[in-house]
Amino acid sequence: RLNEGDGDILAFPLAITSERTGRITFTKPLFETHQVLVQRKPDNWRKLTADDINLQLIRRPSELINREVYVRPNSSFEQRLRNLSTEIGGEISIRTDSINMSTEDLIKAVALGTIDFTVADQFIAQVNTGYYPNLDVETVLSLPQQISWSVRNTSPQLLLAFNEWLAQIKKEPTFMVIYNRYFKNPRTSLIRMQSDYSSLAGNKISPYDDLIKQGAEKLGWDWRLLAAVVYQESKFDP
Repeated sequence: RLNEGDGDILAFPLAITSERTGRITFTKPLFETHQVLVQRKPDNWRKLTADDINLQLIRRPSELINREVYVRPNSSFEQRLRNLSTEIGGEISIRTDSINMSTEDLIKAVALGTIDFTVADQFIAQVNTGYYPNLDVETVLSLPQQISWSVRNTSPQLLLAFNEWLAQIKKEPTFMVIYNRYFKNPRTSLIRMQSDYSSLAGNKISPYDDLIKQGAEKLGWDWRLLAAVVYQESKFDP
């Protein structure tokens, strides 16, 4: 959709890979991460020592031989697992039949026991451990990878403008404040998740959702946008 002109910037944390570089133009890197294995801790993990937990988890990539690992098709995670199979000298059973599931959906499936393993970028995996404390994301499967946004190959001026903006904002405290708040502070993530108005907990936005939906229908708006406006103006205070 980016290359078809439906948008101008793909604001999504993409790993820079040689395969993708031919199809889109990456901005300057935002930060580095690495791919990790997402797996469940033992059922009684709260009663175990760290050493006992580690003994029951996969800590070496070679232990994935003949194991099923679910990832999104055509993702950098799938490519990494194929390369890893070659490196460790044995086949990893790569399952890519969850085409309609996001990485976060697959992480949730591991936490709930629907599947045993998936792969994710470390920062996304770490955020999700705040929601699902029974997950382990300590087993690293890749070298550090650069994470970036992207623009169309036909947008050199936009790319230049974005990179200039990024260079400037990285000199200010704002960049790391935002990064730390969302990716390195699981406590705030947990507070948001436990709210009655979290989609993970209560699937509500406010006590006035029904009224907001009626008003949004008259306006022809997405009701969540109208709810966001109400929140911004009054924090839902009548």
